[in-house]
Amino acid sequence: MTTSRRQSQSLSSSWTGDLAPLNLISPPAADSEQWTKDWGAILARDLIDSRIVIVDADTSVEDACDTLLAEDILCLAVKSQSPDATGSPYLGLFDFSDVNAFLTLAATSHTLLPEDLLEKPRSSEIVSAARAGRVEVHLVSNFSEKNPLETLPNDATILSLLELFSRGTHRALVRSASSSDEFVGMVSDRGLLTWFASYATKTPSLQLFLSNSLHSLSLPSLNIYSAVIGTTASSTVLDAMRLMSEEGVSSVAVIDDDSGALLSAVSVTDIGKLVVPSQSKQILSTPLHLFISLIKESDGSTDGADKYPVYSVSPSSRLSYTIEKLLATNAHRLFVTTESRPSSPNPLSTGYGGLSGIVSIVDILSLFARLANISDIDPTRMQRHRRASSTSSQSSMSEPIITSNIPLGLSVPPHTPHAISVSLPTWRDNVGYEEGEKRVVDSMVSGYPRFFIHLSIQKLARIFEQKYGLKGERCMVFATQRVAEQCRSFLQTRSVNSRLLSLLICPEDKANGRIIERDSRTPPDSSSAASANVHIVLFGPDSFPVAKEFWQHTGMGISSRLAEHCLSMLPDDLTRAGTSSSPPITPRFPAKAFNKHYSVKGQAKSTSPPTSPFVGSPTKEASVEETLDPDHSVYLEERYGRNLPLAYAASAKRALRRRVAGVLIRDNNFDCQGEPSAGDKNLVVGPSSRGVADVSENDVFLYPTGMAAIWNAHHIALAVRPAAKSVCFGFPYTDTLKILQKWGPGCYFFGEGIDSEIDDLEAVLEQEAARNPGTPPILALFTEFPSNPLLRSANLPRLRALADKYDFLIIIDETIGNFVNVEVLPYADIVVSSLSKVFSGVANVMGGSLVLNPGRRHYAALKAYLDSTFEDLYYDEDSLYMERNSRDFQRRIRIIDINTETVCDFLRAHSVAGGAASGVIKEVFYPKYITRENYEHCRIVSPGTEGGFGGLFSLTFTSATASQAFFDALPCYKGPSLGTNFTLACPFTILAHYTELDWAAQYGVEEGLVRISVGMEEAQALLRSFEVALKAAEAAVRT
Repeated sequence: MTTSRRQSQSLSSSWTGDLAPLNLISPPAADSEQWTKDWGAILARDLIDSRIVIVDADTSVEDACDTLLAEDILCLAVKSQSPDATGSPYLGLFDFSDVNAFLTLAATSHTLLPEDLLEKPRSSEIVSAARAGRVEVHLVSNFSEKNPLETLPNDATILSLLELFSRGTHRALVRSASSSDEFVGMVSDRGLLTWFASYATKTPSLQLFLSNSLHSLSLPSLNIYSAVIGTTASSTVLDAMRLMSEEGVSSVAVIDDDSGALLSAVSVTDIGKLVVPSQSKQILSTPLHLFISLIKESDGSTDGADKYPVYSVSPSSRLSYTIEKLLATNAHRLFVTTESRPSSPNPLSTGYGGLSGIVSIVDILSLFARLANISDIDPTRMQRHRRASSTSSQSSMSEPIITSNIPLGLSVPPHTPHAISVSLPTWRDNVGYEEGEKRVVDSMVSGYPRFFIHLSIQKLARIFEQKYGLKGERCMVFATQRVAEQCRSFLQTRSVNSRLLSLLICPEDKANGRIIERDSRTPPDSSSAASANVHIVLFGPDSFPVAKEFWQHTGMGISSRLAEHCLSMLPDDLTRAGTSSSPPITPRFPAKAFNKHYSVKGQAKSTSPPTSPFVGSPTKEASVEETLDPDHSVYLEERYGRNLPLAYAASAKRALRRRVAGVLIRDNNFDCQGEPSAGDKNLVVGPSSRGVADVSENDVFLYPTGMAAIWNAHHIALAVRPAAKSVCFGFPYTDTLKILQKWGPGCYFFGEGIDSEIDDLEAVLEQEAARNPGTPPILALFTEFPSNPLLRSANLPRLRALADKYDFLIIIDETIGNFVNVEVLPYADIVVSSLSKVFSGVANVMGGSLVLNPGRRHYAALKAYLDSTFEDLYYDEDSLYMERNSRDFQRRIRIIDINTETVCDFLRAHSVAGGAASGVIKEVFYPKYITRENYEHCRIVSPGTEGGFGGLFSLTFTSATASQAFFDALPCYKGPSLGTNFTLACPFTILAHYTELDWAAQYGVEEGLVRISVGMEEAQALLRSFEVALKAAEAAVRT
């Protein structure tokens, strides 16, 4: 792997399929309709900007290159020996991207092994032809895979061009009206953009729309995680050529090694015009800073010099100016640079040097395509295809990394202020976390929010403790008085005394140095939209672990974004006090001190209380690597998609409820004047796609976390139905069973969740019904579909029949299956889900949902109770992130489903369960192989739609050595959580059941179990990465 390749990975994401959604500031509907009408009246042939220059298929590549240069044209048509099925006389096109790919292969072919060429038959054919002395152009036509042959009929309009170009194609040939096998010319994406620029000058309404800034439009490649490919000025021409070929781009940024400034760009056209005529291979080793001095691209420069900012615009640049600059510089893409660049001496080591993204002609045309309501717009489709091809053709000796590991204790994803996972990259790190090892604890700056309390919340709590605490009291912070009272009630059941204090924090507090203390019985102040009401529960320092149980189990603690908002309004002297060093912490997390989870055997070990209110935080916050200033923090959060104004939070929540209810006829991916289209009050919605047609957005209730939805579902059942024990059917995630055990009459636990246990359940139901005739034998049955981590699916039809017979509720957690793949609502009274997982995908926000089934007998009572008591705990800013993240969740889930099945099929073929007698993998727990019949009861299979098996699976191994070696060698992010757009792994049993390993093993949850959530990376890269881990496990067992 070359230096420039490694550097480019610092400038781009590990994969670019996960696009930030287009955040269109939509023009009035009447304007866009008129524009679309005008565009539909213009014929594509009227925009022809290039004649068709033909070369025969047997022309040598050298002669074809000479023709490109002599004709001063960007593309040649390669004539076929005989017309194809469509009547086209051409077999393909040949341009400078193909030239670059061919020259790169020629310069590096000596490094390829015979087995490498077997994997790349086209490259093998070219190499063989070169050794024979002549490479014909038909072998190299579209070798770059950037230049497919696309044709349009003579009467095609601009709308047809938009449809092609918005999916990454750059050129289209227009057929003749007189003959279907003749063509009148070629239209390029640049030609179409030129026409739009001209049309705008005559159309004031479009000119007004183009006056918006790039930042406000959030074009798909505007932010740093959208394929900014660059290299340093000291890299060579060959490095740049290889980079363009491997990454599937037509140009790369050239960045100053010292200052990090964008110097220039090198394109495939530059390669063609300067490298091809050169008579010496020495040019390939020329440093780029010398090479760019040869490039005479001064168009668009104010002083005629080729330097920054010829190839750049800023996020605040108008779209109209950007279009003008693209056309003036004859570039296909411009680099977007931040107005104030970081001064890192090594910009590539930090990820970027003033670069925040790119804006290309295709990006802009995709925006126009959306205005014209063209479907299936995907401006990076061709680039992803090229990268996939490049990835799949890498040498088996090449590095198969999905993505690099993040240092211990930092956030996952990296540099994300509100990340919901943390990097625990090795097996030893995970054990160290559980045992409170100082090396691990001192490194932690992030974590799953119900277990690790966010640094901003810790800081806010310290401020309140210092200001209001008596005799060393600690506190928990909540957003509403009701939740604070529920925390106090929980503490009281454990004989813990506490007190509640309600506070009003206002923007003016920063200047006047006060916080308003108010009576908890006083209604919240609503005089200022920016004000924040918070409620603190204070208790003795020894009782912190008990209070932490409430925080963990209920998931109803204050949002980290709300905490940041509160801190921003507090006087500076208070916030400085909140950052003072805390006393040394005890080696054990309080969440883990009584972490017996399901165990009923023995008592938790007594531990000393923590001396810091929220242990697990570093004591030197100012030195934490990921500490960011507020503006930088917001910028990094927004890389996943521009956020909506806070005024539209209600609309965002409405959009979320509709999305979860499945009533959106078309889930638009854009905004209308700042408001999410899916949240428009007047939007026409359809019947639900959830399997119960009467479900509406009013049957969906949002919560701050998935666990909060489960806790509230349990309490709703307790309030509406006669008191009785509940049932936990199947081995669930830790806190679900804890909720059923600690609140209410208790529960029956059927830990395997298989069909034979339904017989045992029925016996309990019969016994309880006989003991108390006329009273439901149980309150409710809770089950996950499928379960976490064993991916078992309960027999829902049979459970539903029992619920109808014995009159109890069924509450199903569909987080793992998700409603794109499975239809569980028809069997449930209540369905809950953690929206934090695949629904969001980005791992930068928490959320949960609860859905009522209007077709069930207790719906009216449940709905009436919720309508009268529901309290909106979901912080507005969190809802905005969740709404933005979830817009494309169905597309993401289908990619993840395919990836996961591909990986699982590979691993199962190497498992004992799959027939590999000597395999190190014992079993692959995945719904395709585990209780599949039960899963199929609910899997969505209908014309045009087929649900997958989800994105989560678990592995057990034949030895602890194999488990640990596999996990440590797997090249992906390691940490808690699941459902992320990137692959994420953890040693689940170690993290969830470390204090009760033997107990968990009774239910098949083995100590060495590794749980893996598969992401959206390229399938072949995933397979190579898992192969590396598998080989490491096999080698560890042999030694």
